Amino acid sequence: MNCSSGTIARGILYPQAATVQTLDSESRCELPEMSDVISREDVVRERRHSSKSKVLCEVIVCDGIIVTRPKRPIAVRRMSMAGSVVGVTPAQINELRAKPSLVRHLILVVREHHWKSQIDDLIKRAPPDWRSSLEANHARFEQSPAGREMAARLAEALAEIAGLGTIEYILSLETSWHVLHYLFTGHVSPDGSPGDLLLAGEDVGEDIVEGPARLHDEARTREFGQFLGGLDLARLQERIDLKEMRRVGVYGIPFEPGAEAGYEDVLREEVAFCVPRLRDYVREMSDKGNGLLVWMA
Repeated sequence: MNCSSGTIARGILYPQAATVQTLDSESRCELPEMSDVISREDVVRERRHSSKSKVLCEVIVCDGIIVTRPKRPIAVRRMSMAGSVVGVTPAQINELRAKPSLVRHLILVVREHHWKSQIDDLIKRAPPDWRSSLEANHARFEQSPAGREMAARLAEALAEIAGLGTIEYILSLETSWHVLHYLFTGHVSPDGSPGDLLLAGEDVGEDIVEGPARLHDEARTREFGQFLGGLDLARLQERIDLKEMRRVGVYGIPFEPGAEAGYEDVLREEVAFCVPRLRDYVREMSDKGNGLLVWMA
């Protein structure tokens, strides 16, 4: 795969010692078990499982630097439709309804802030001998045509949403959103139940990728928080049935023969990681009197 300056990719490799590798913009790198290198605006976490070895290493490519480090095991997903949630105040909800074009700018800003925090964390966690190289490469990207273009787009978006006031941080559900929705509701589509918030809501703004973003007011957010607070994680994990999830069309479930071997255990670990994060985020937003904006892209 080509790794070019300004590209970020996330993936999973089999257990190995943490390493850092520097690439120039013309280098071609072969990373076992990774199939996607995508633009700076989109990050995909690939999910893989082997019956012989759990997946325990995260790979990040940032501005020509490859860093691998231990990471929690997660399951196989060969697609890049990621779900995200951000808290919005009642006043912000009214502004987004009145001017739906703000949604696109808001999403750009919260995503860029999220990825910046990821890059900052990457640099912070890098081995000391490589930290200066990471910082230098990132600085070079910021001065590159792609970096300047992104900065200009971000500045434009920030100007557009200036009237919204303080913006909350984003919660990324990555590619777990449909598994979570299915386990919450027993359905693959919105069903009107308290647990269907991730796929329901009031459409607002233009299509992003998988339709427009969706708004939920503070009352619906509070209801969803109460639903999440009442979940029994062990019982939720017991609902994982790969064959049934494949039959009904849960997004991202593998169809290849033999995928069942060990996959359900990895999904259970993923649910144990994602559900508490979502519960705590929704509770925090609800306690602030906020609603939620949800989108898939």
